[in-house]
Parts: sequence; C-alpha cells; structure tokens
Amino acid sequence: MPIHQKDFPIFLALMQNPIGNDAEITEIANKILSSSQPTKQFSLTTIHRRIKKMEEQQFLQGVAAYVDYNLLGLEQHIFIIEIEAIDWENNITIMEKYCDLHPYTYFRDRIFGAVDGLICYFTIPDNEKAEILVLKGLNKFKDKKIISKYKHYKMDFRKYYPGSLEKYKLQTGSWEINFDSISEIMKKKSNNFQFPIVKKENILEKLSIYDLAIIREMTRNARRSQNDILEELFNGESVIGQEYIKYVGDFPESKQSFSRRLKFLNDRQIFTEYRLHFDLEDFGMFNHILYIFDFESNKLNNLIEIIENGTLPFPCGISASNEKIVVWINLPPNTFTKLTNIILNNFKNVQIFIFGYNLTRYLPWHENLDIKKHEWKSSEEWMISNPMESLNLD
Repeated sequence: MPIHQKDFPIFLALMQNPIGNDAEITEIANKILSSSQPTKQFSLTTIHRRIKKMEEQQFLQGVAAYVDYNLLGLEQHIFIIEIEAIDWENNITIMEKYCDLHPYTYFRDRIFGAVDGLICYFTIPDNEKAEILVLKGLNKFKDKKIISKYKHYKMDFRKYYPGSLEKYKLQTGSWEINFDSISEIMKKKSNNFQFPIVKKENILEKLSIYDLAIIREMTRNARRSQNDILEELFNGESVIGQEYIKYVGDFPESKQSFSRRLKFLNDRQIFTEYRLHFDLEDFGMFNHILYIFDFESNKLNNLIEIIENGTLPFPCGISASNEKIVVWINLPPNTFTKLTNIILNNFKNVQIFIFGYNLTRYLPWHENLDIKKHEWKSSEEWMISNPMESLNLD
C-alpha cells in the first residue's frame, strides 16, 4: 500500500531517527512539513496515531539495530556459492537448510546472474580455526556434488546507507536523480579510502546471556518499549530466560536492569546504526541488485560520496576488503541500466547479480557463546558436525 501524502513527512522523520520517541519524531516531522506547508503542524497525538496506523498496515515493519561484530570478537565473511546444475532446486534447498542450521549464519538469499546460486554472510569468531572450519564445511558439499564452487570474501568494512528518500516524488511516483552528476563524481580524483581501525576491547569478558538477549531483541526490532521487549524475553517459556537462570541465577530486576545493560551496550557502541524496515516496492524499488568488483581505493570514496550526499538516493549496503567491494542496492527498474553502466565504466572485473526475493536474515544466537569461558564456540562439532548431521545427507 503506497504511503499517504500526509504520512510522508512522518516517514522521513523516522528515517532520520528510527528509534526516536513521539516527541522527537514530531519535532523532526514539523521541520520537514514547514518547508512545503509553513502554516501546518503535526500534534503529538497525530504523530502517535499515524505511526501506529502505518505499523498496523505493515508499511512500517520495525527497526533493526546493526551490531559492530568486531567489538564482539566476530568478523564477516561473504560467500558466493554456485549450485551444481544437476538437480539444482534440490541442491539449493539443501544449502538453504544448511544456512538455517549453521550457528553463525547472518544472511542468505538466492542470486541469479554471473552465478546462479546463493549468497551467504557468516559472522564467525575472529580466529583462523573458525575460518578454516567454515571452508571445510562448504568443501563437504563440493565433495557431495551439491555445490560446484564458491568464492570467499573476508570483509574489513561494512556499512548500511538508508538512502535519501526525500528525493522520491510522491505525486508522480518517480525519483529525482541525475546520472550525469553521478558520472562526474565517479571520474574525479579523490583521497584513498581509509579502512576504519578495528576496536579490540575485550567486551566478551563483560557480556552475559542477558546482554546477548538484549542484542538479539534490538536486532529483531528496536522500536519497541522496554516493557514489550522484557515480556518477550522473560515470559516463563523463553529459552534465553532459561539460559540466564542456568548460568547466572535469578532473573535481573526487569526494567531497571534492562536500562542499565542497554546503556552498557550503547556506551561501548555495540549498536552502530538503526535501520527502518519498510516496503521498498511502495517506492518503486522492485530490483534488488548485487555488484561485486575489484577494490579501488579512490573510486570507493567517490561511490560513498554519491551515496552519502544523496546524489544516488537509494538504500544500499557496502562491504569492502583490500581486494573486493560488495554493493547491494535497491533500485527502480528504469535506473538499473544507467547505474550498471557507471559501475562498469569505473570498476574492474564487475559481477552483477539479481537477488531472488528469498532473503533470510538471522538473529544473533546466544548459544554460540560459551558463557563460562567467555569465548565463542568454534569446535568442528559445533560448526560442522551438528548442522551436517541435522541434514541427514549420508
């Protein structure tokens, strides 16, 4: 259902502050509204009611907190998996189930294009053993002729960009975008991209099962009241709650303890950003595209510039290493060819994929943490044997 015109300033305010309270959203929305209708203002009651209605209509689908996994001693690995052509549908279903069962899967989706198969993000313990075990697990599927090959990219930089949705023209259902400007910015000389310095604070020593429960719930939907999250966690049947009692003892003091632990996580910048989930197709973004190309330092800076300044206004994510850049982006169909030509003209060894509308994102799993040792589990049994046995392939 397309967004109502009078809700658009409220939606833009939520894009700016996804976890803002009603008063904060009212202030931002009124500033946006004043640029086009100076005499009109939203009341606090109207804001609350309109947000509730957008949630009930499933136009607003929650807010995901994004986690700095480096602070948790985890690192991101991307795999492009080519599925064996013989019995392709059965083979890819097996690999999807494997991702469902693997303890460190972060994201998966089908892809079509340069390779017909699967893209998988694994967020694994930051040690050589864990990386070897992920590769060993995938090689077992090669041996069984379920996958033919895969590409592996270890990422050192990852960032989500929400886009500049104020560039969307509600009356015409079109986007304000200047591809000539994008081309000019991409051609210019700029400074080399600087990878962020990875923070190495040993946060695991200070984490409890309760903290992981909060991280999981904030990742699932951060735009909920503390009471709603607490009810989800400790309703008497929660696995997280049972684990907490097992390792620590009694439940913490509900709301006060939650606020204290959430402040602890925020103070250590565990949550890097908050992403508002909404129906992309309501804004004409029907194409979900993946680009992979060689790393070029100054070109990456140019690409980030056109995204951050709104010249390229669509929601997207960038992951990068000193070898490859991975970009996923949501596009209206009539922009795909022009943007792809710009990418091809500015980067080398470009691969292009279309996502298959079967996206699955996984929440952090508390059982991955050995709470007594304060370290992530990375045994062969945990990372290979258990998920393989559950598939019953032998």
